[in-house]
Amino acid sequence: DAVTGTIVVSSLVCLADDAGTQKWFYLGPAAGGLTVEVKGLTIQVVTPEAPLGKQLLGKQLDDEISLSIAGKNHEYEVVEIL
Repeated sequence: DAVTGTIVVSSLVCLADDAGTQKWFYLGPAAGGLTVEVKGLTIQVVTPEAPLGKQLLGKQLDDEISLSIAGKNHEYEVVEIL
């Protein structure tokens, strides 16, 4: 959350990969997979039950997240939490 800097359900999170590409995620209680456009940003909703959601919960700024997608490993860093 914004006060503690820890990712919780309802956090808006920006992740960056090694190339500096940023992706925004909203950790929501439902509607996982939904993608919305807000002020030019594409934000994907993930739930705490999803693999990414499980990894995001409890993380803080500058923490790293590693995901395996289609057999390929992806590394991300938490660069913003709102």
